[in-house]
Amino acid sequence: MEDDVKANFKKLKENTDVRMKEYKVDKKVDVYVGMQEVIKRWVIFCPLVGELSDPSMRPRHWSALVTLCDKQLEVSKELLLRDMWNMELHKFPTELQEPGGVPAAEMVGARRRSIGLHASAWLWLCIRCDGAGQKPTREAVSFDCNLTFSEPVGGMVWGIAVDETHGLLVAPSLDYMVYVWNMTWAEPARWERHMLDGHKDEVWRVAVLSEPEVGDKPAKPRFLTGSLDGTVKVWSKTGEGFRGQLLYNTSHMVTALASSAWIAHGDKSGLIGVWWHPGKWYRALQADSIMIQALAFMHKNLLVAASDDGWVRIWNVTVGEVQLAWRANNGSVVSLAVDQSLATSGYDRMGIREPWSLQLWDPETSRLLSATRKFGVVTHVANFGRDHLVFGGPDHLLYIVLLPTWEVVQTLKGPEDAVHALHTFDGLIASGSADRMVRLWRCYRTACDSDDFTGFWQRRKMEE
Repeated sequence: MEDDVKANFKKLKENTDVRMKEYKVDKKVDVYVGMQEVIKRWVIFCPLVGELSDPSMRPRHWSALVTLCDKQLEVSKELLLRDMWNMELHKFPTELQEPGGVPAAEMVGARRRSIGLHASAWLWLCIRCDGAGQKPTREAVSFDCNLTFSEPVGGMVWGIAVDETHGLLVAPSLDYMVYVWNMTWAEPARWERHMLDGHKDEVWRVAVLSEPEVGDKPAKPRFLTGSLDGTVKVWSKTGEGFRGQLLYNTSHMVTALASSAWIAHGDKSGLIGVWWHPGKWYRALQADSIMIQALAFMHKNLLVAASDDGWVRIWNVTVGEVQLAWRANNGSVVSLAVDQSLATSGYDRMGIREPWSLQLWDPETSRLLSATRKFGVVTHVANFGRDHLVFGGPDHLLYIVLLPTWEVVQTLKGPEDAVHALHTFDGLIASGSADRMVRLWRCYRTACDSDDFTGFWQRRKMEE
């Protein structure tokens, strides 16, 4: 990684020298000297980020790291590259070789057991900035996406999920099977594929089971699948394969799944089942008898449910009551994505016409923030960072748009039929479509920050 970083910085330096010679700028000026110092720091910083992104990092390791750097920092999934830069990690290259005092041999062993996805960062000279504190703009943010994985399955794919911790890509299919790829190797062509056959009808939905670590013992890889046969199954990795266990059985089709600290499944009758964890039933939620189209957990104990009649409800699962409800469409809401705001895709019924719309809501008040109908039918939406949304439909394309303006910043081509499933994680987009294909794109993002003259290219790198 260090060689790659140095090579990129060498190109940057050469381009800068050409510009400075063109404009006859003295290399002794503060801005040039300062840039060289920043480059030296990044040569040290980038490999350290790769080390710290290892899944073997535990809370105690991060606690020791924060203490070492003497910085006030809240470690969470929302930790930004800027926050890590401000920790001044370049001052502690030796200490960080063994985070938290962990022996090097233990760290090497943990890396071999990990999925091999390590974050790296690249410094890029940003030409235009739009001011501190302002929203990203089309000029300030762009993506370069490459298709890295594409594999056929036996049926249409209407659900997809990724277990980032254990490196599993899961895609249920309409051929009654569940396909699982073990992403432990560097090249996608070497990913081991499993075919699970526990359901007796089409499998529509999948969700990764979120379980906390117990001490230093990592949680076991488990995920949920929901089928039109009325069953919800929990799949656990055992040795070289997977074992399925029945969680729930009903006479109605299972049409929605969601998982956080809680588990929720919805069916055609409008019933939502809530579990605290597999084996511990919590309660049933039901507002009417209309089919549940989509479920997603917000923070704490709030569950968002979208129904086939266009209603969106936010449930407090602890007390079993609807906290907020509104009708987003008079037809149906088919997909939703939750972050700081709530994005929905649905259609209205106007005579024989059914115009589709994408809408952005404030989940605290149900206030409509923005909406658009320019994309036509959109069958699935997913968050792609705080300010972007990725979605697809029957036009065989995936769009990445800037919120709240809905401006397209990237269009992905590849699917040969309607896109029915999306999942995003760490700059990667996984899709499932009616052409019976599962695809994975790796996207590089550049964003301009006026507090510094640099922008950041963030990417994921596959390593063994």
